Amino acid sequence: MPRLKIDGREVDAAENATVLEAAREAGVAIPTLCHHPETGALTSCMICVVRNAAAGKTLLACASAAEEGMDIVTNDDEICALRRDTLALLLAEHAGDCEGPCERACPAGLRVPQMLRRLQQGEGADAATIAREDLIFPGILGSICTAPCQKICRRGQYDQALAIRACHGGAAETFPEKLEQPQPASGKSVAIIGAGLAGLAAARVLAQHGHACRLYEREDRVCPGLDDSIPDAIREAEFAFLKIWNVATFLATDVDMNESGQSESVMTLATCLEENDAVILAIKDAETPNHERIIGAREETMPVRAVAAGKRAAWRVQALFAGEEYQEKRMFNSRLGRLEENDLEAYAVERKERCHECEGQHALFMVSRAGMNAAPDGNASELSCAAQKEAARCLHCDCLQPTTCKLRLYAEEYGVTLGGKRNLPHRIILPIERAGAILFEPGKCIKCGVCIALTRKYGIDPGMTIAGRGVKSRVRAALGATLQAGLGSVAEACVRACPTAALAFENESHCEQP
Repeated sequence: MPRLKIDGREVDAAENATVLEAAREAGVAIPTLCHHPETGALTSCMICVVRNAAAGKTLLACASAAEEGMDIVTNDDEICALRRDTLALLLAEHAGDCEGPCERACPAGLRVPQMLRRLQQGEGADAATIAREDLIFPGILGSICTAPCQKICRRGQYDQALAIRACHGGAAETFPEKLEQPQPASGKSVAIIGAGLAGLAAARVLAQHGHACRLYEREDRVCPGLDDSIPDAIREAEFAFLKIWNVATFLATDVDMNESGQSESVMTLATCLEENDAVILAIKDAETPNHERIIGAREETMPVRAVAAGKRAAWRVQALFAGEEYQEKRMFNSRLGRLEENDLEAYAVERKERCHECEGQHALFMVSRAGMNAAPDGNASELSCAAQKEAARCLHCDCLQPTTCKLRLYAEEYGVTLGGKRNLPHRIILPIERAGAILFEPGKCIKCGVCIALTRKYGIDPGMTIAGRGVKSRVRAALGATLQAGLGSVAEACVRACPTAALAFENESHCEQP
């Protein structure tokens, strides 16, 4: 039984164990993309690189035997730099988006592809829930949002962008929220100065988390700048939380920003600080004082940006109350950007072609919420049908495994700053292949070889193989067979073993499998 050091810790390794196995047995995580328990070392990804300080050499942990006297370093600056460079090379060939362009463009982070999948499957209530969680006021934004998501929608390169705004607006109106009780009272209180969309969004998030909210507005109604064309029913439905969750609302109340308190106004900023655990300034042009308990939420001109500002302010308050440092950061995102002309045909396979029966529907589905109300009698099933047809036009540009893709997780962990844009001159977008409910996106494949090894181990004929040479090589079914024949009876095992989302279940209910 060899004894070695791993990150300065004495470890007794099992006979014939690799460095990777010895490290895992000792509770030390070494990243891998191509290693699988049933296939062993494939040495294709090079991510498991470590250094044997005793010999002054780097080696691959998955293929190196654990030997007596080794001094293995798994995670210093040199090793991290090597892994970062390797990941950058893999991502340089990666033809896929971690998040849909539409989701990335939404300031409030609406999970557009997920919402559209729900609508496409006829689950309008679930779609409305997603929209409400992300947009806070999806019905109101369904009328007034400038829809940056639609401006970048990739479907627009083929015909017309999806009517995303009408989808979330109509879903919210058709399936109004049934407010549940908020979380138990936290004992904390927040003064929110300004009852525009930013202030109201902050109040909504904080009240839901059990914090007492006091909302101050100088005008005589909440959200005074809101377009009068928005139906009263939508306003009442989306602002119902104010009354039901007991948000104390003080209208026609000006708050003096001068902390001296010498003003004759009803309330001062100093008093708000004295009476509350935090203060949110949700005012368009106010400068936020340098005070840890005063947080800004600029009332932006763009409505969805105002909502996003309110959400961020609420999260900052949450962090303040939890005694944590607030960090606003989005995960690493690989992105294709705008498709080149010679990529459109390949990208459309299993995306645009699968919804051919919905072609032409967009003309019947107006890009305002009125399109959702096309049914003369306002029948919810007909409204859902209109949205369902529109949602079916989605190309589903997003990744089916956005939170479990190891390539993305490692890129985030090691600080890859590639930006996710393509920088190779050759054509890398290849058509999606299908095997029943399984989709294979060759552009996301890192050619780790796991699926090839699994089909070989279990005697699948013809199995999977690598065809071509160099950067043009690709994983595919051997001998020109279909993907279904190539994967055979180990298809599901191959999906679960895939380190990226190159192989994934089409049905979202199967997504994010461990």
